[in-house]
Amino acid sequence: MVVSDLEFCQLIKLESNIITGGASTSASTQTYSSQGFGYAQGDAIAYGDTTFSSADTNTNVVNTSTYYSTVSLANANAVAWDSNGSSRSSSTSHSYFYGGV
Repeated sequence: MVVSDLEFCQLIKLESNIITGGASTSASTQTYSSQGFGYAQGDAIAYGDTTFSSADTNTNVVNTSTYYSTVSLANANAVAWDSNGSSRSSSTSHSYFYGGV
């Protein structure tokens, strides 16, 4: 293009119809049980215009003169909505240990 040709150039308006945003969720759980010890971990993440997330964990250790018992439980749930759609994630983990003395 020669500089004198610039008078023929026209402004072009750039438009983008890319959808941005969206609903996204993630849920993960992990549990472990052994003699006298246990743990439970739960993570729930939700992104969107309307969101709900929850994580519930519980570990119970019982040591008696006749047996050992450990129970570890974890539940995680996440839900998200927006104008483009929805997303849902859930995860559950259970671990058990039982042993006699």
